[in-house]
Amino acid sequence: ISNVRRLHERMEYHHRGGERLAYCKVNLEIHAAIVALSGNPELIKLHTSHAARLKLFRIAGHAKPKQWAEAVAQHRGMIVALEARDAARLAALLTAHNTLIWERVRDIV
Repeated sequence: ISNVRRLHERMEYHHRGGERLAYCKVNLEIHAAIVALSGNPELIKLHTSHAARLKLFRIAGHAKPKQWAEAVAQHRGMIVALEARDAARLAALLTAHNTLIWERVRDIV
């Protein structure tokens, strides 16, 4: 969890600096780190096999400054829930985050 916190802080740094590409790279690392925390080999395998294809959708989902800021705010909530080990809250936030990204990119799929 401390690794996810460090990655999150790097991601916030890149967001504040307007460094979209660096932000996106760290964002992908965070997603992989959270999946790894599950300890579920099948989920990790599935995520790894789909991560490259999903990368473009994640980037497109943050195309506008307001969307990017919303994603950062969602990530803040997720890291707090993760550190508190509040599985129910984290699950709800992850679901909301993924739903929001899907709503933004579904027309380009």
